[in-house]
Amino acid sequence: MKPRPCLVSSLSMLALALLSSQAFAAPKQSAITQLPADAPERRLLTVVPPPCVGPDCLQDSEPVAPQAVGLRRVFLNFEGVTLTSTTSTQVDDATSNRTWMINTVVNPGSTLTIPPFNPNELGSLSGATSRQQIIDYTVDKMREYHTPYNIEFTTTRPTSGTYHMVVFGGTCGGVVGDNCAGIAPLDCADLSPSNIVFAFPSGLRAVDLATTATQEMAHAFGLTHTLDSTDFMYPSIQDSLPTHYGAGAVPGQDQGGCGVGNFQDSHAKLLSIVGFPGQDGTPPSVLITEPANGTVVKLGDPVTANISDANAIAKVELLLNNQVVLTKTSPPYDFQVPPTAPLGQVILDVRATDASGNAAASRVTVYIGTGTEEPCQNGQCADGFTCAEMLCYPDEPVNSGALGDLCVANEDCDSSVCASANEEQRCSQSCNADNLCPEGFECLSDTACWPKAGGGDGGGCSISGSAPSVLSSIGLVFFAVLLAGRRRRQR
Repeated sequence: MKPRPCLVSSLSMLALALLSSQAFAAPKQSAITQLPADAPERRLLTVVPPPCVGPDCLQDSEPVAPQAVGLRRVFLNFEGVTLTSTTSTQVDDATSNRTWMINTVVNPGSTLTIPPFNPNELGSLSGATSRQQIIDYTVDKMREYHTPYNIEFTTTRPTSGTYHMVVFGGTCGGVVGDNCAGIAPLDCADLSPSNIVFAFPSGLRAVDLATTATQEMAHAFGLTHTLDSTDFMYPSIQDSLPTHYGAGAVPGQDQGGCGVGNFQDSHAKLLSIVGFPGQDGTPPSVLITEPANGTVVKLGDPVTANISDANAIAKVELLLNNQVVLTKTSPPYDFQVPPTAPLGQVILDVRATDASGNAAASRVTVYIGTGTEEPCQNGQCADGFTCAEMLCYPDEPVNSGALGDLCVANEDCDSSVCASANEEQRCSQSCNADNLCPEGFECLSDTACWPKAGGGDGGGCSISGSAPSVLSSIGLVFFAVLLAGRRRRQR
């Protein structure tokens, strides 16, 4: 019998947001209606922002959610790009020009070249007289639309760090084999830091480029559609332009994705994700200086780290095997290996959190002995032991990155998914009623696979009152995962 789906209040997953020529065509897709090429032209500088945004016009008093991740950089690319199709649906990376979104038109590992923006492909120039004028207008409008948010736009590709990329060029048919004005991953809570999105000029008015790019970029930040016709998230191109992030009912086929219900305040949601301009979203710098990775330590040995941040440090924690064992809220932030530390191979982390709630950690693996360890024989130890500094130490806990292993960050896991429940973090993978977990794991909150208490066959969505919840903190560590397939537009 098929397991009954669980109620999900917050879901981290990656779905395809498609702007097609048929509004509300299929679940998990955006839909923008392309106007005919002979649509009436609009002058470029006629957009007037409304006096307020959100359902109650309370943008000045809206709280910023604590998970706001701070400044987001967006590269507006009008000069074309060559993209590589990836085999993994978890790879969408503007910094390396790799994306899964093109693998419907080119084989994984192959490349696809998107040509530079060509104004001749537009259905209407809307009063513009040159390519550069259209580019300048589009960039200016993107900046104007996002004045209340911690987003920085550039037409020059950054040389370091993470950034999203909006590609202005090509056609929907040439990129995904469909008919649309733009396309983007629906990245819940902006968990993937460098998404690639597209705004296709073909058939659009010049003034539609900024609003189309705005909606596609917002999908990459985790916003879905609304039926507020003044909202950038309205799913169809209209004769009049949307001018702000508004709020309204969510179309039925979009409900459920990213845990969204039947209403979305687009302004408040974007603010909760990226924060306001100047908000501190930079975590502390943390580097363990002692002990060194792979060394042997004794109970009572020092643990030191270099910790710095532009703002005040709120707390520093010592973790052993992913469990907090010591906490300090004032300097000096030095620790000693506690007498209750586990023996054998131990994962040791120092984690610092600043006054804005940003956290970062440094990790080493060490061996903690009793002083009675047997010497290695020709550099070898019995099964279950590792030779370190000529002594044999127990291997456990094994932390290979497999499903269920302890983790601190996504990169610790083979699946790139480090989920959190009941103050414990383990390597996980996405799941739901149709995508079951392996034997011995259960699907918590219809979202993430977790070791099943007492073993068992797992696989179903078996949340109970005593089961740990991954929803409160999964957004901090759960990498966005692509749905199994993309539904094509209904014709």
